[in-house]
Amino acid sequence: MQESYTDITNEISKDELYFKLRSLGKDYFQNEFLKSKEQFRVLKDYSKLYSYNLPNAFNEFYINYDEIGQYLTLDIPFLKQLDDYYKQRITRVSSVTGEGNIKDIFTKWALTQNKREKNYHSRVCYSAIEKETNRLNINNLFYIAAIVVSNKEMFSYEKAIECLTKVNELVPALKLDDPIKQEIYYYSYLFSGMILQNNNRFEESNKALYDSLQFRPQGINSRFYLAINEIALDHMETARYLIKDIIINDIQKAEYSLSINHFGLFNYFIKNLTLYNFFHIKEFSLLSNYFHELIEEVFDVNKIEYDSIKKVSTVMKELPYHDSLSDESMKMKTFLNYFAKYFENSKNRMALLLGKKINEKIDSLVESLIKSYSDILERNTIESLEIFDFQESKLSEIINHLAIELEKTKSISTEKATQSRERIENLYTEEYKNVEKQLNNL
Repeated sequence: MQESYTDITNEISKDELYFKLRSLGKDYFQNEFLKSKEQFRVLKDYSKLYSYNLPNAFNEFYINYDEIGQYLTLDIPFLKQLDDYYKQRITRVSSVTGEGNIKDIFTKWALTQNKREKNYHSRVCYSAIEKETNRLNINNLFYIAAIVVSNKEMFSYEKAIECLTKVNELVPALKLDDPIKQEIYYYSYLFSGMILQNNNRFEESNKALYDSLQFRPQGINSRFYLAINEIALDHMETARYLIKDIIINDIQKAEYSLSINHFGLFNYFIKNLTLYNFFHIKEFSLLSNYFHELIEEVFDVNKIEYDSIKKVSTVMKELPYHDSLSDESMKMKTFLNYFAKYFENSKNRMALLLGKKINEKIDSLVESLIKSYSDILERNTIESLEIFDFQESKLSEIINHLAIELEKTKSISTEKATQSRERIENLYTEEYKNVEKQLNNL
């Protein structure tokens, strides 16, 4: 029998359930949750991640409903493409005297924390768009939708849905690549689903969010908000499936950054897991028990060999030919050093889950070092042998030369000895004849 919110709250209050949910997040992930004022910092980091050219499954991060406007100010590829597209086709720059162009006004509205300024900029921006001859460009429609669901005095979720529906009608005529068009569709349907959900239109929200998945099947934001809808509609099994799918995606993100030895990316993923947001949204309180079971099932605890990381790092510094190691070995060492520095005392279950892979990376680094040094030694041995062969060849040449010279010397010496002997013999013969001659004269 499925749990229902009513059944659970008969025995335990909603506040107690929510407290239990938040405690799970802190106990398992040491997560203190981002305060509202910190969230935009995270969104800005989010926009930087596009420079990594991540796979589509990993380049989307949680968007809070209250920060749709802030999201639209970021340097996101599809927003940049739209901006450039309209700049090339509009001769007159959209502007308002003393205020700058519409994008600037919208950015001021989205970023200010001052309520009076926010109200002022929202009205100026809305008015400027209404006066525009080209007011029905997609950027402007996104801006209006964000403003009218955020400003209490101007509030109209119907107007927002009307604008986002118009976005979908304009997309086919855009002379942009299909992947960009798909992103525009995805976010248009996503924002529609989020806005409808916030106004308790759960069935309509579900339709919009499921439609968004046609354009980004792995859409994490759509799945997240669908899970909230399914809980509201008492479709608990579907909600559980969506929750688990999001958690698996978080794990895959972390494993991906680990596999490419990119600690900056890894650290960002760990700090901004989508699953953290489950623990501070009350709608998920009903599934507190499920979260507890799922975490125990999925997040194994693996002891990480931090001492081995330190030893390997020390050995690498002390070994000769340190600068000759491969780039991959150096990246692995850098990743492991940073991991040890920032996570050695962490109880975050995501970091502990990856312990097995971290230990495998340590083993891989050791094997890589052994191979690298073996290659270096072999290379040096070959070079030494080549030098020896060269020297041996030169020595042989010298010896041969000396032998030839010696033979020459011996030959010269023999010839001189023969000449000397002949000269002596001649002298002796001549002297003998003289003596004989003298004797005959007697």
